[in-house]
Amino acid sequence: DHGWDVKWLNKQIMMSAVYRQSSAEDPSRIAADPSNKLLWRKAPVRLEAEVIRDSMLQVSGLLNPEMFGPQLPLKRAEDGQWVEDEKKGNPNRRSVYLSYARTRPEGFLHAFDCPDMTSDSQSQRFRSALPTQSLALLNNSLVRRTSLAFAQQLLEANHGNLDQAIKRTFETAYSREPYPEELDLAKRAKSLSSDPKEALRLFIQGIMGANDFLYSF
Repeated sequence: DHGWDVKWLNKQIMMSAVYRQSSAEDPSRIAADPSNKLLWRKAPVRLEAEVIRDSMLQVSGLLNPEMFGPQLPLKRAEDGQWVEDEKKGNPNRRSVYLSYARTRPEGFLHAFDCPDMTSDSQSQRFRSALPTQSLALLNNSLVRRTSLAFAQQLLEANHGNLDQAIKRTFETAYSREPYPEELDLAKRAKSLSSDPKEALRLFIQGIMGANDFLYSF
């Protein structure tokens, strides 16, 4: 039976040592095989542009999961980038519903290698690591909007307790407990602003720009 063969093959792949490899680094193995040609570890993979955007909306509680319907138009922002036009639709819809044209790429998605409709068909998406991505994570209106909503949501849920809100930030964004060194950074972040919400927002912006949020390990 062909269906049974496919299931058996999938099971063999998923139970193989290579498939279950950790992405943790091993100095001795890095020295012997720095490019990982022998597949001794799972190489971290940066998430696709659409997944990053949708994840920011999801953790902040803003994501609109509505399916189907018209595309969301874009508008030119003051800085020249194309962004969601909130006056003509819900800017929190999934990325798949954003309008996209060769001459009008959505700014945040474009920074993270969303297909630009000008290249030939490719079997594998290009994934870069460029300074423009760090700038997008610092200045893009999407990041500021989602980090503010996330901070407000956490403070309300934890009755203004900033320490508890910081802990919940990790649980929501990373699906894990914070490491001790991360809590130390959080304590320092509390002094960044006299306004607890803004201090938390700045910390969340850093959380969203970290590898644990942007990469699959």
